[in-house]
Amino acid sequence: MKRYTTYILLGVALVASLLFSGYQMEEKNKYRRYLDYDYRHSFHQASGYIENVNNLLKKVEISELPEQTTGTLAEIWKQAAAAHDSISRLPYNHEMIASSLKFLSQVSDLSYSLMKKSMEYQELSEEDWKKLKSMRVYSESLSSRVNEVIAQSGTLKLDWDKLITEEPSTETVVDNEVLGSMVEVHKQFMEYPTLIYDGPFSDHIRDMKPLFTEGMKEITIEEGKAIAIDVLKNFSVSEVRYAGTSDEAAQKGVPVFSYEVFTSDTNNASIWIDITKKGGYPLLILNGDPVIGEHSFSTDQAIEMAKGFLQRNGFANMEYSYYDLYENSIVINFAPMENNILLYSDLAKVKISLVDGRLLGFEALGYIMMHHERQSVVPTISEEVAKGYVSHNFKIDAAQLCVIPLEDMSEALCYEFTGTHEDLIYKIYINAHTAKLEKVYEIIMSESGVLAQ
Repeated sequence: MKRYTTYILLGVALVASLLFSGYQMEEKNKYRRYLDYDYRHSFHQASGYIENVNNLLKKVEISELPEQTTGTLAEIWKQAAAAHDSISRLPYNHEMIASSLKFLSQVSDLSYSLMKKSMEYQELSEEDWKKLKSMRVYSESLSSRVNEVIAQSGTLKLDWDKLITEEPSTETVVDNEVLGSMVEVHKQFMEYPTLIYDGPFSDHIRDMKPLFTEGMKEITIEEGKAIAIDVLKNFSVSEVRYAGTSDEAAQKGVPVFSYEVFTSDTNNASIWIDITKKGGYPLLILNGDPVIGEHSFSTDQAIEMAKGFLQRNGFANMEYSYYDLYENSIVINFAPMENNILLYSDLAKVKISLVDGRLLGFEALGYIMMHHERQSVVPTISEEVAKGYVSHNFKIDAAQLCVIPLEDMSEALCYEFTGTHEDLIYKIYINAHTAKLEKVYEIIMSESGVLAQ
């Protein structure tokens, strides 16, 4: 009788196990279908934006006066940035994608730099026109190749099992039919000339030294491992593997030790973390574990969790400015407040799950590169004088001293005036030394977050 009861219990356990496995498989397949749709959608979006860039670069070549080029250059800037964003969402780890992203970044930033030049009624130089023509030639090639991919394959064919279990590479992520055309893009971009201009993605920016860690003591690989475990102490860490070092532009000149962290909290993914060699600060954290379920945390709660994470890991006095909501997570931008001055240049970003409050991502490149003791942070004009340079149609609700980054990687001490015009919210930045209008942002408040454009 006892043996018979044991068999029944074993049978029930087996059925329950099979049912649970089936449920897990169904959830996994749902997530795969969702990602497949998202990647295909991003790819087609990128195709449209790239085609727009190509057409606009043709149009700007027939412009002459500054007032004629300003609007077109502004549109190129926006479309190239949008194309960059769409391509960066794809799960590729290949030189062809890096080449495309670099090119689109340069198109976006060069057009922005030239747009500002046109806005000040300066004519574009012969060298400026050469750069634009060069970009037009390469944008035609990129647009053509992307359209070929769509025409040949109709969709992106992703090998999910390899994508999940193996290191991403040319072969594991996307089929050879798609790569046949896209590899040609990289071959052509290998010949693309380096552009030196006033833009945050210029190649010469790689020569910048991280200001925050300058002069700090170098840590060892084992010390970095201990720091990684401490940073991720809210996870049940089971194993940490040293994954190499970076002294190159992968982290834009910030030397790091990289680690792959395995935990019992994650289902199908490990956590990647980069620790700076100097000072031992976390620079990058990527937690690829999917987040599925109902929201248990509010936006305000997630912001406080993110702020607590920053405080525990050496990023003090951080204030959030903007955030972006995804389906099950939130990405929050933080900047330090020192002596009542908000340092927008020293940016850090934290991604938090709204389902269970887990840390999903972290990036502190702006902070590590730019945070230092500033010398010229005393305004030479008063707040009242600065207000006089703001349109009388703009209703000012708040004012704040801040440091903002400029396109040439310099900075400006500004008065940030937050207010409204015709029911729209804006932030206007007036230089606290020259009274020059440096930037104007419209603040978009929606269900997907608080963003500036």
